[in-house]
Amino acid sequence: MSHGDTGSPYPPAAAPLERLVTSLLGRQFWITACLMFVLGLTLPGHYGALRPLVPIFLSGILFFSCLRLSLQEMGQGVTVATARTLAWTIPWRLALMPLVAGGITWLIAPAWAGGVMLLAASPAAMSSVAFTDLYGGTRMFALLQMLGTTMLSPLTVPLLVAHVHLGQGAAAGPSGGHPLGARMLYMATVLGIPFVLAQATRRAAPRLVAHNHHRLSLCAVFCSCTLVFIAIASNRAAWASWHWSALVAPLVLSSALCLAGLGVGLLAMGWLLPRGEGIAFGCGEIWINNGLAVAFVTQFFPGNPYMLLPAILMQLPIIAVMSFYGWFVRFRHE
Repeated sequence: MSHGDTGSPYPPAAAPLERLVTSLLGRQFWITACLMFVLGLTLPGHYGALRPLVPIFLSGILFFSCLRLSLQEMGQGVTVATARTLAWTIPWRLALMPLVAGGITWLIAPAWAGGVMLLAASPAAMSSVAFTDLYGGTRMFALLQMLGTTMLSPLTVPLLVAHVHLGQGAAAGPSGGHPLGARMLYMATVLGIPFVLAQATRRAAPRLVAHNHHRLSLCAVFCSCTLVFIAIASNRAAWASWHWSALVAPLVLSSALCLAGLGVGLLAMGWLLPRGEGIAFGCGEIWINNGLAVAFVTQFFPGNPYMLLPAILMQLPIIAVMSFYGWFVRFRHE
C-alpha cells in the first residue's frame, strides 16, 4: 500500500513514533536529559572505553547547532552598541565570574575550587540561544555572546586553571602534566573544527541544510543527551567508592553557581541592559557549556572527581533554574 495518501513521507505507524522522538528531543528534552543522567549513574557495566567519545559528541552538538548559523547573519548583528555591551559581558563571563566563584569556593570548600572555577569559566552554550528565542530575548545578542565567549575560551580557560590545586586543597599538588599550549590547542580544536565544518557544509550543500533545518536542533539535543550519559558512565569509577552523600557538596556548589548566574541575569535585565539583551545575557549566564568542561577534564584531569563532578552535576540545576527563569520572564512581561 502506498503511503502517499496520508500526505506524509512516513508510514502511518511511524508518525506517532516520530512525534514522540521530536517531543523528547524538543520541548520535553529535560526528560531525556534526566533519564540519561540517571542511567549514567546507575546502569550496570563498565564504560571507561567510551571516554574518547566525549569530545566527539560535544563537537556534534556544536556542528548541528552551527549549521543553523550563517556568517552573513552574524556579521549583520554586530553594531557599535552591541560591541560596547559585549565589551563588559564577555570579560565578566570568562574572567571575573570564575575568579569570584573560585575564590569563594576556595574559602568554604577548597577541595572543589578548581572544578568550580573551570565550570564558571566555561562559555555560554548553544542552548542559551535557543532559550533566548523561546523567552522572547534578542537572538542576535545571544548568538554574539555565545560566539564571543566560545572563541576566547581556549585562551582563558587553560590560563585560569593552570595553577589551581586539585582534590583536598594544596595537599593534592598543582595540576600539571600537559603544556599550557596543548590545552589551548585542544579546546580550539574541539570548538573550532565543528564550526568550520558546519560553515563548509552550508556552502557545499545549502539545499540539504535547508531541507533538514527543523531536524538540526533535534540532532544537537540527541548529541547533548548522549554526552550526558557517556560523560557520567565513563568517569564514574573515579567516585565509585564514595558514599552518595559525598555528591551533595559538588551539587550544592554547582547549584549555587547556577543561582548566581540567575541573579546576575535578573540584575542585568532589570537595570543594566534593555529587556531583550538582558534576557539573552541571563540565558548565557545560566546555560553555560558544562559539556566543554567535562571534555576538558576528561582529557587533562582523567579520574579526578573534584574537577569532574561539578560540571556533571551542573546539568540538574541548569534545567531547574532555566525553567524558573523562563517563568519569571513571562510573568514579568505579562
